[in-house]
Amino acid sequence: MFCYQCEQRARGTGCEVLGVCGKKPEVADLQDLLLYSLMGLSQVVLEGIRFGMQARRYGEFVVTAAFSTSTNVDFDPQRFVDLIHQAVALRKEIRKELESSGYDLRLEEGPTTFEPAVTREELLSQAASVGLFSYPADNSDILSLKHTVLFGIKGVAAYADHARILGQEDDDVYHFIFKGLAAIQQTGLNLDDWLRLTLDCGKAAYRAMELLDAGNTETYGHPIPPKGPLGHKKGKAILDKADDIVAAVKTGRIRHFFLVAGCDGAKPGRSYYTEFVEKLPDDCIGMILSCGKHPFFDKDLGDIDGIPRLLDIGRCNDAYSAIQIALALSRALDTNVNDLPLSMILSWYEQKSLSILLALLYLGIQDIRLGPGLPAFFTPTVLNLLVEKFNIMPIKTPDEDIKEILG
Repeated sequence: MFCYQCEQRARGTGCEVLGVCGKKPEVADLQDLLLYSLMGLSQVVLEGIRFGMQARRYGEFVVTAAFSTSTNVDFDPQRFVDLIHQAVALRKEIRKELESSGYDLRLEEGPTTFEPAVTREELLSQAASVGLFSYPADNSDILSLKHTVLFGIKGVAAYADHARILGQEDDDVYHFIFKGLAAIQQTGLNLDDWLRLTLDCGKAAYRAMELLDAGNTETYGHPIPPKGPLGHKKGKAILDKADDIVAAVKTGRIRHFFLVAGCDGAKPGRSYYTEFVEKLPDDCIGMILSCGKHPFFDKDLGDIDGIPRLLDIGRCNDAYSAIQIALALSRALDTNVNDLPLSMILSWYEQKSLSILLALLYLGIQDIRLGPGLPAFFTPTVLNLLVEKFNIMPIKTPDEDIKEILG
Protein backbone atom coordinates (compact mmCIF):
# COMPACT_ATOMS: atom_id res chain seq x y z
CA MET A 1 0.00 0.00 0.00
CA PHE A 2 0.91 3.64 -0.33
CA CYS A 3 -1.39 6.43 0.81
CA TYR A 4 -0.68 10.11 1.37
CA GLN A 5 -4.10 11.64 0.87
CA CYS A 6 -4.35 13.11 4.39
CA GLU A 7 -2.25 15.47 6.52
CA GLN A 8 -1.63 12.78 9.13
CA ARG A 9 0.35 10.49 6.78
CA ALA A 10 3.20 8.54 8.37
CA ARG A 11 6.52 10.36 8.72
CA GLY A 12 5.05 13.25 6.76
CA THR A 13 5.53 11.34 3.51
CA GLY A 14 3.00 8.51 3.29
CA CYS A 15 1.65 5.35 4.88
CA GLU A 16 3.24 2.18 3.49
CA VAL A 17 2.68 -0.49 6.15
CA LEU A 18 -0.56 0.54 7.87
CA GLY A 19 -2.60 3.70 7.59
CA VAL A 20 -2.39 6.04 10.58
CA CYS A 21 -6.19 6.09 10.26
CA GLY A 22 -6.25 2.33 10.81
CA LYS A 23 -6.64 1.40 7.15
CA LYS A 24 -5.07 -1.96 6.36
CA PRO A 25 -3.02 -2.64 3.20
CA GLU A 26 -5.71 -4.91 1.78
CA VAL A 27 -8.29 -2.12 1.97
CA ALA A 28 -5.90 0.48 0.56
CA ASP A 29 -5.06 -1.73 -2.42
CA LEU A 30 -8.70 -2.54 -3.15
CA GLN A 31 -9.48 1.18 -3.01
CA ASP A 32 -6.78 1.79 -5.62
CA LEU A 33 -8.35 -0.87 -7.83
CA LEU A 34 -11.81 0.62 -7.34
CA LEU A 35 -10.54 4.05 -8.39
CA TYR A 36 -8.96 2.48 -11.48
CA SER A 37 -12.34 0.89 -12.28
CA LEU A 38 -14.09 4.25 -11.82
CA MET A 39 -11.62 5.89 -14.20
CA GLY A 40 -12.51 3.33 -16.86
CA LEU A 41 -16.22 3.74 -16.19
CA SER A 42 -15.88 7.53 -16.41
CA GLN A 43 -14.15 7.36 -19.78
CA VAL A 44 -16.99 5.26 -21.19
CA VAL A 45 -19.67 7.44 -19.57
CA LEU A 46 -18.19 10.50 -21.30
CA GLU A 47 -18.51 8.67 -24.62
CA GLY A 48 -22.14 7.95 -23.76
CA ILE A 49 -22.81 11.60 -22.91
CA ARG A 50 -21.44 12.63 -26.32
CA PHE A 51 -23.90 10.17 -27.85
CA GLY A 52 -26.75 11.76 -25.89
CA MET A 53 -26.99 9.24 -23.04
CA GLN A 54 -28.47 10.31 -19.70
CA ALA A 55 -25.74 9.77 -17.10
CA ARG A 56 -27.20 10.78 -13.73
CA ARG A 57 -27.49 7.27 -12.29
CA TYR A 58 -23.86 6.60 -13.22
CA GLY A 59 -22.91 9.84 -11.51
CA GLU A 60 -24.71 8.75 -8.37
CA PHE A 61 -22.78 5.48 -8.36
CA VAL A 62 -19.39 7.08 -9.02
CA VAL A 63 -19.94 9.67 -6.28
CA THR A 64 -20.88 7.02 -3.72
CA ALA A 65 -17.98 4.78 -4.74
CA ALA A 66 -15.37 7.58 -4.79
CA PHE A 67 -16.55 8.84 -1.40
CA SER A 68 -16.06 5.35 0.03
CA THR A 69 -12.31 5.62 -0.63
CA SER A 70 -11.88 8.74 1.52
CA THR A 71 -10.11 8.67 4.85
CA ASN A 72 -12.01 6.78 7.59
CA VAL A 73 -15.17 6.27 5.52
CA ASP A 74 -15.18 2.50 4.96
CA PHE A 75 -12.67 -0.20 5.88
CA ASP A 76 -14.74 -3.21 4.78
CA PRO A 77 -12.74 -5.01 2.05
CA GLN A 78 -15.78 -6.89 0.76
CA ARG A 79 -17.57 -3.63 -0.01
CA PHE A 80 -14.74 -2.60 -2.30
CA VAL A 81 -14.78 -5.97 -4.01
CA ASP A 82 -18.50 -5.49 -4.68
CA LEU A 83 -18.05 -1.90 -5.89
CA ILE A 84 -15.27 -2.93 -8.29
CA HIS A 85 -17.53 -5.51 -9.91
CA GLN A 86 -20.44 -3.05 -10.02
CA ALA A 87 -18.28 -0.42 -11.72
CA VAL A 88 -17.19 -2.86 -14.42
CA ALA A 89 -20.74 -4.12 -14.90
CA LEU A 90 -21.99 -0.55 -15.43
CA ARG A 91 -19.15 0.11 -17.87
CA LYS A 92 -20.11 -2.96 -19.89
CA GLU A 93 -23.77 -1.97 -19.78
CA ILE A 94 -22.99 1.41 -21.36
CA ARG A 95 -20.70 -0.14 -23.94
CA LYS A 96 -23.38 -2.64 -24.98
CA GLU A 97 -25.98 0.13 -25.24
CA LEU A 98 -23.73 2.32 -27.37
CA GLU A 99 -22.56 -0.45 -29.67
CA SER A 100 -26.11 -1.71 -30.20
CA SER A 101 -27.00 1.80 -31.35
CA GLY A 102 -24.22 1.81 -33.91
CA TYR A 103 -21.80 4.00 -31.96
CA ASP A 104 -18.19 3.23 -32.89
CA LEU A 105 -16.69 2.89 -29.41
CA ARG A 106 -12.94 2.54 -29.71
CA LEU A 107 -11.38 1.65 -26.38
CA GLU A 108 -7.68 1.50 -25.66
CA GLU A 109 -6.26 -1.16 -23.39
CA GLY A 110 -6.37 -0.05 -19.77
CA PRO A 111 -9.13 0.90 -17.34
CA THR A 112 -11.84 0.80 -20.05
CA THR A 113 -11.06 -2.85 -20.81
CA PHE A 114 -10.14 -3.98 -17.28
CA GLU A 115 -11.58 -7.35 -16.28
CA PRO A 116 -11.70 -7.91 -12.51
CA ALA A 117 -10.58 -11.24 -11.10
CA VAL A 118 -13.02 -13.47 -9.27
CA THR A 119 -11.32 -13.94 -5.91
CA ARG A 120 -10.18 -11.26 -3.48
CA GLU A 121 -6.62 -12.55 -3.58
CA GLU A 122 -6.53 -12.24 -7.37
CA LEU A 123 -8.00 -8.74 -7.16
CA LEU A 124 -5.23 -7.75 -4.77
CA SER A 125 -2.71 -9.03 -7.29
CA GLN A 126 -4.32 -6.84 -9.96
CA ALA A 127 -4.27 -3.86 -7.61
CA ALA A 128 -0.49 -3.99 -7.34
CA SER A 129 -0.10 -2.44 -10.79
CA VAL A 130 -2.69 0.37 -10.57
CA GLY A 131 -1.62 2.41 -7.53
CA LEU A 132 -1.09 6.16 -7.34
CA PHE A 133 2.28 6.11 -9.08
CA SER A 134 1.09 4.02 -12.02
CA TYR A 135 -0.80 6.95 -13.55
CA PRO A 136 0.71 8.10 -16.86
CA ALA A 137 2.46 11.45 -16.53
CA ASP A 138 5.26 13.27 -18.33
CA ASN A 139 6.81 14.38 -15.05
CA SER A 140 6.31 14.46 -11.29
CA ASP A 141 4.58 17.86 -11.39
CA ILE A 142 1.79 16.62 -13.66
CA LEU A 143 1.46 13.52 -11.48
CA SER A 144 1.24 15.82 -8.46
CA LEU A 145 -1.73 17.67 -9.95
CA LYS A 146 -3.34 14.39 -11.00
CA HIS A 147 -3.22 13.34 -7.36
CA THR A 148 -4.52 16.75 -6.28
CA VAL A 149 -7.50 16.41 -8.62
CA LEU A 150 -8.12 12.81 -7.52
CA PHE A 151 -8.13 13.68 -3.82
CA GLY A 152 -10.18 16.80 -4.51
CA ILE A 153 -12.74 14.66 -6.33
CA LYS A 154 -13.06 12.51 -3.21
CA GLY A 155 -13.95 15.65 -1.25
CA VAL A 156 -16.42 16.75 -3.92
CA ALA A 157 -17.94 13.26 -3.85
CA ALA A 158 -18.42 13.48 -0.09
CA TYR A 159 -20.44 16.70 -0.35
CA ALA A 160 -22.30 15.57 -3.47
CA ASP A 161 -23.26 12.25 -1.87
CA HIS A 162 -24.62 13.96 1.24
CA ALA A 163 -26.49 16.48 -0.94
CA ARG A 164 -27.99 13.68 -3.06
CA ILE A 165 -29.36 12.01 0.06
CA LEU A 166 -31.12 15.31 0.82
CA GLY A 167 -32.56 15.51 -2.69
CA GLN A 168 -30.04 17.90 -4.27
CA GLU A 169 -28.11 16.95 -7.42
CA ASP A 170 -26.44 18.71 -10.34
CA ASP A 171 -25.38 16.94 -13.52
CA ASP A 172 -22.53 19.45 -13.93
CA VAL A 173 -20.93 18.14 -10.74
CA TYR A 174 -21.22 14.57 -11.97
CA HIS A 175 -19.84 15.57 -15.36
CA PHE A 176 -16.73 17.12 -13.81
CA ILE A 177 -16.12 14.00 -11.74
CA PHE A 178 -16.31 11.88 -14.90
CA LYS A 179 -14.01 14.31 -16.70
CA GLY A 180 -11.46 14.46 -13.87
CA LEU A 181 -11.32 10.71 -13.26
CA ALA A 182 -11.08 9.97 -16.99
CA ALA A 183 -8.24 12.46 -17.48
CA ILE A 184 -6.09 10.86 -14.79
CA GLN A 185 -5.50 7.81 -16.99
CA GLN A 186 -4.86 9.87 -20.10
CA THR A 187 -1.85 11.68 -21.56
CA GLY A 188 -1.54 14.83 -23.62
CA LEU A 189 -2.41 17.48 -21.02
CA ASN A 190 0.34 19.84 -19.88
CA LEU A 191 0.89 21.51 -16.52
CA ASP A 192 -1.36 24.48 -17.34
CA ASP A 193 -4.11 22.10 -18.44
CA TRP A 194 -3.89 20.28 -15.13
CA LEU A 195 -3.89 23.52 -13.18
CA ARG A 196 -7.14 24.44 -14.95
CA LEU A 197 -8.58 21.02 -14.08
CA THR A 198 -7.56 21.62 -10.46
CA LEU A 199 -9.52 24.88 -10.41
CA ASP A 200 -12.42 23.15 -12.18
CA CYS A 201 -12.38 20.71 -9.26
CA GLY A 202 -12.71 23.73 -6.97
CA LYS A 203 -15.69 24.92 -9.02
CA ALA A 204 -17.35 21.53 -8.63
CA ALA A 205 -16.56 21.55 -4.90
CA TYR A 206 -18.17 24.97 -4.50
CA ARG A 207 -21.29 23.79 -6.31
CA ALA A 208 -21.45 20.57 -4.30
CA MET A 209 -21.24 22.57 -1.05
CA GLU A 210 -23.98 24.85 -2.33
CA LEU A 211 -26.16 21.83 -3.02
CA LEU A 212 -25.52 20.43 0.45
CA ASP A 213 -26.36 23.80 2.01
CA ALA A 214 -29.62 23.89 0.07
CA GLY A 215 -30.42 20.33 1.09
CA ASN A 216 -29.81 21.08 4.74
CA THR A 217 -31.84 24.28 4.86
CA GLU A 218 -34.75 22.88 2.83
CA THR A 219 -34.85 19.77 5.00
CA TYR A 220 -34.14 21.22 8.45
CA GLY A 221 -34.72 24.95 8.02
CA HIS A 222 -32.31 27.86 8.26
CA PRO A 223 -30.16 27.73 11.40
CA ILE A 224 -30.69 30.41 14.01
CA PRO A 225 -27.41 31.58 15.57
CA PRO A 226 -27.52 31.51 19.38
CA LYS A 227 -25.29 33.78 21.41
CA GLY A 228 -22.52 31.68 23.08
CA PRO A 229 -20.74 30.27 24.93
CA LEU A 230 -21.81 26.77 23.96
CA GLY A 231 -22.47 25.08 27.24
CA HIS A 232 -25.21 24.27 29.71
CA LYS A 233 -26.46 27.78 30.44
CA LYS A 234 -30.00 29.04 30.66
CA GLY A 235 -31.39 31.38 28.04
CA LYS A 236 -30.32 32.27 24.54
CA ALA A 237 -30.39 35.27 22.23
CA ILE A 238 -30.16 36.08 18.55
CA LEU A 239 -27.10 37.90 17.21
CA ASP A 240 -28.04 40.43 14.54
CA LYS A 241 -24.73 39.81 12.53
CA ALA A 242 -24.89 42.59 9.42
CA ASP A 243 -25.52 46.50 10.11
CA ASP A 244 -23.64 46.74 13.40
CA ILE A 245 -20.66 44.82 12.03
CA VAL A 246 -20.42 46.95 8.90
CA ALA A 247 -20.64 50.13 10.97
CA ALA A 248 -17.92 48.88 13.35
CA VAL A 249 -15.62 48.14 10.42
CA LYS A 250 -16.19 51.52 8.79
CA THR A 251 -15.46 53.39 12.03
CA GLY A 252 -12.37 51.30 12.76
CA ARG A 253 -13.71 49.68 15.92
CA ILE A 254 -13.21 46.32 14.21
CA ARG A 255 -9.76 46.26 12.66
CA HIS A 256 -9.67 42.77 11.17
CA PHE A 257 -11.54 39.49 10.81
CA PHE A 258 -9.82 36.13 10.97
CA LEU A 259 -11.53 33.05 9.56
CA VAL A 260 -9.80 30.30 11.52
CA ALA A 261 -10.83 27.04 9.91
CA GLY A 262 -8.44 24.78 11.73
CA CYS A 263 -8.19 21.70 13.90
CA ASP A 264 -5.37 21.18 16.35
CA GLY A 265 -3.71 17.80 16.18
CA ALA A 266 -3.22 15.21 18.89
CA LYS A 267 0.56 15.36 18.71
CA PRO A 268 2.49 17.44 21.28
CA GLY A 269 2.92 21.02 20.15
CA ARG A 270 0.00 20.88 17.73
CA SER A 271 -1.96 23.72 19.32
CA TYR A 272 -1.48 26.41 16.66
CA TYR A 273 -5.16 27.12 15.98
CA THR A 274 -6.13 27.36 19.64
CA GLU A 275 -3.22 29.69 20.35
CA PHE A 276 -4.05 31.78 17.29
CA VAL A 277 -7.59 32.41 18.50
CA GLU A 278 -6.43 33.16 22.04
CA LYS A 279 -3.87 35.70 20.84
CA LEU A 280 -6.12 37.77 18.59
CA PRO A 281 -5.90 41.51 19.48
CA ASP A 282 -8.88 43.07 21.24
CA ASP A 283 -10.04 44.94 18.12
CA CYS A 284 -10.18 41.78 15.99
CA ILE A 285 -12.87 39.15 15.52
CA GLY A 286 -12.31 35.44 15.06
CA MET A 287 -14.73 33.35 13.03
CA ILE A 288 -14.08 29.68 13.70
CA LEU A 289 -14.97 26.83 11.40
CA SER A 290 -13.81 23.25 11.86
CA CYS A 291 -14.71 19.84 13.23
CA GLY A 292 -11.91 19.84 15.81
CA LYS A 293 -12.35 23.26 17.37
CA HIS A 294 -13.37 21.86 20.73
CA PRO A 295 -10.35 23.30 22.59
CA PHE A 296 -11.46 26.87 21.86
CA PHE A 297 -15.01 27.01 20.52
CA ASP A 298 -16.55 28.16 23.81
CA LYS A 299 -13.91 30.63 24.95
CA ASP A 300 -15.17 34.01 26.07
CA LEU A 301 -13.10 36.64 24.26
CA GLY A 302 -15.47 39.45 25.11
CA ASP A 303 -17.12 41.68 22.54
CA ILE A 304 -16.75 44.85 20.49
CA ASP A 305 -19.76 47.10 21.15
CA GLY A 306 -21.91 44.04 21.75
CA ILE A 307 -20.51 42.06 18.82
CA PRO A 308 -18.91 38.84 20.15
CA ARG A 309 -15.22 38.58 19.29
CA LEU A 310 -15.56 34.85 18.70
CA LEU A 311 -18.18 33.69 16.20
CA ASP A 312 -18.71 29.97 15.69
CA ILE A 313 -19.59 29.43 12.02
CA GLY A 314 -19.91 25.66 12.28
CA ARG A 315 -18.02 22.61 11.04
CA CYS A 316 -16.21 21.93 7.79
CA ASN A 317 -19.55 21.05 6.16
CA ASP A 318 -20.55 24.67 6.81
CA ALA A 319 -17.66 26.09 4.75
CA TYR A 320 -20.14 27.30 2.14
CA SER A 321 -21.81 29.47 4.79
CA ALA A 322 -18.46 30.99 5.75
CA ILE A 323 -17.80 31.85 2.11
CA GLN A 324 -21.23 33.49 1.86
CA ILE A 325 -20.48 35.60 4.94
CA ALA A 326 -17.27 36.83 3.32
CA LEU A 327 -19.07 37.60 0.05
CA ALA A 328 -21.87 39.42 1.87
CA LEU A 329 -19.35 41.49 3.83
CA SER A 330 -17.56 42.41 0.60
CA ARG A 331 -20.84 43.58 -0.93
CA ALA A 332 -21.75 45.58 2.17
CA LEU A 333 -18.36 47.32 2.12
CA ASP A 334 -18.40 47.70 -1.67
CA THR A 335 -15.12 45.90 -2.22
CA ASN A 336 -13.89 42.49 -3.31
CA VAL A 337 -13.10 39.69 -0.89
CA ASN A 338 -9.34 40.02 -1.27
CA ASP A 339 -9.51 43.70 -0.19
CA LEU A 340 -11.53 42.98 2.94
CA PRO A 341 -9.94 43.24 6.38
CA LEU A 342 -10.19 39.44 6.43
CA SER A 343 -7.57 36.71 6.60
CA MET A 344 -8.11 32.98 6.19
CA ILE A 345 -6.11 30.64 8.39
CA LEU A 346 -6.86 27.11 7.27
CA SER A 347 -5.91 23.59 8.19
CA TRP A 348 -6.37 20.62 5.94
CA TYR A 349 -6.68 17.09 7.25
CA GLU A 350 -8.32 15.06 4.53
CA GLN A 351 -10.04 15.21 1.19
CA LYS A 352 -13.05 17.37 2.10
CA SER A 353 -10.80 20.11 3.42
CA LEU A 354 -8.68 19.87 0.26
CA SER A 355 -11.79 20.37 -1.86
CA ILE A 356 -12.69 23.43 0.25
CA LEU A 357 -9.22 24.85 -0.42
CA LEU A 358 -9.66 24.26 -4.16
CA ALA A 359 -13.08 25.97 -4.00
CA LEU A 360 -11.46 29.05 -2.45
CA LEU A 361 -8.80 29.07 -5.17
CA TYR A 362 -11.49 28.77 -7.83
CA LEU A 363 -13.11 31.87 -6.30
CA GLY A 364 -9.79 33.68 -6.57
CA ILE A 365 -9.15 34.02 -2.83
CA GLN A 366 -5.61 35.20 -2.11
CA ASP A 367 -3.21 35.08 0.85
CA ILE A 368 -4.48 31.89 2.47
CA ARG A 369 -2.30 30.57 5.27
CA LEU A 370 -2.31 26.78 5.27
CA GLY A 371 -1.18 24.15 7.75
CA PRO A 372 -0.39 22.33 9.96
CA GLY A 373 1.74 20.69 7.23
CA LEU A 374 1.49 21.19 3.49
CA PRO A 375 0.14 18.34 1.30
CA ALA A 376 2.84 15.79 0.59
CA PHE A 377 1.52 15.43 -2.95
CA PHE A 378 2.44 19.05 -3.80
CA THR A 379 5.80 19.08 -5.57
CA PRO A 380 7.95 22.21 -5.15
CA THR A 381 6.95 23.32 -8.66
CA VAL A 382 3.23 22.91 -7.96
CA LEU A 383 3.56 24.72 -4.64
CA ASN A 384 5.41 27.57 -6.35
CA LEU A 385 2.62 27.81 -8.93
CA LEU A 386 0.06 28.18 -6.14
CA VAL A 387 2.23 30.72 -4.35
CA GLU A 388 2.70 32.79 -7.51
CA LYS A 389 -0.96 32.69 -8.50
CA PHE A 390 -2.69 32.82 -5.10
CA ASN A 391 0.03 33.72 -2.57
CA ILE A 392 -0.67 30.61 -0.52
CA MET A 393 1.74 30.41 2.39
CA PRO A 394 2.47 27.89 5.13
CA ILE A 395 1.59 28.82 8.70
CA LYS A 396 4.45 29.80 11.01
CA THR A 397 3.64 30.59 14.64
CA PRO A 398 0.51 32.41 15.83
CA ASP A 399 2.56 35.43 16.93
CA GLU A 400 4.44 35.66 13.63
CA ASP A 401 1.37 35.21 11.47
CA ILE A 402 -0.78 37.74 13.37
CA LYS A 403 2.05 40.30 13.25
CA GLU A 404 2.57 39.82 9.50
CA ILE A 405 -1.14 40.08 8.75
CA LEU A 406 -1.81 43.18 10.82
CA GLY A 407 1.50 44.84 9.95
